[in-house]
Amino acid sequence: QALANLAHCLCRSGRLRDAASPAADALKLIAEVGNPAFDFGCRALLTEIRLTAGDFEGLPQELARLNSETGSDLPLWERGYAYYLAAALECELGRFDAAMRDVHRLKRIELPGAPFLERELAESISALIHYERGERDKALELLASLHGTLTRKHWPYHMCVVKLRLGEMHLKEGRLETARK
Repeated sequence: QALANLAHCLCRSGRLRDAASPAADALKLIAEVGNPAFDFGCRALLTEIRLTAGDFEGLPQELARLNSETGSDLPLWERGYAYYLAAALECELGRFDAAMRDVHRLKRIELPGAPFLERELAESISALIHYERGERDKALELLASLHGTLTRKHWPYHMCVVKLRLGEMHLKEGRLETARK
């Protein structure tokens, strides 16, 4: 599990090449343990690394396989993670309806007292889709709300994603000074 956590941290800090090796090692070790939740988590992590690197070959099939396992006895947060990854891939491929469906799946299984770590990331995907569909004000309002939430939570990776999306949208709108902030 420690190797998987290391790979996850390396991935989310932009060190994708460094993340691949501990993730693959973790997957091998976890396969020996025979714990389905750990196995699922490592495969999902490897999927995130490949998604982040833009290596989409075979990812739709892997995500379909991961999401077919979400009805099993896996923890809710693992299912939410799989839905987030599916939404991210669908968004990257321009399949916005499918991406929104996966965001809604994530939100539907989330418990009020135990929000998913990927909730705000999934919401930022929703904002991107709203923007691409011409709902610019809705997208910017959602990202501004997420920015406030993440400021209170002190989650640096999530904050970077939201701020990057905000900056990109402001640049597209020609608001250079706002984008710099």
